[in-house]
Amino acid sequence: MKIGRVVFAPAPWSVQPLARKRGIAPAEVGIYSEPAPEGLKLVASTWGPQAKVNAHLIAAAPDLLAALKRLVDIFDDDLIAIENPSSMDAARAAIGKAEGRL
Repeated sequence: MKIGRVVFAPAPWSVQPLARKRGIAPAEVGIYSEPAPEGLKLVASTWGPQAKVNAHLIAAAPDLLAALKRLVDIFDDDLIAIENPSSMDAARAAIGKAEGRL
């Protein structure tokens, strides 16, 4: 996925147990991009008590970013933006953070 000049691993991303050479570590979760001609590609991994919920949030990131960008484009000149400038600023800041500009 390309957003501006930033290129991300292709979406969708999925959550699966993280495969290790020594087997599967149940407390660790991998986030994979799919589909790739040569199979799944590891995007990130999480571990610890919140590993699975954190992994699902990370896996949703490409979809969340794309949806937020669409909403900002739709409502940029709308009354919502005029009446809630801090909300639009927060949305733009989140997009900038995701794209590595902040």
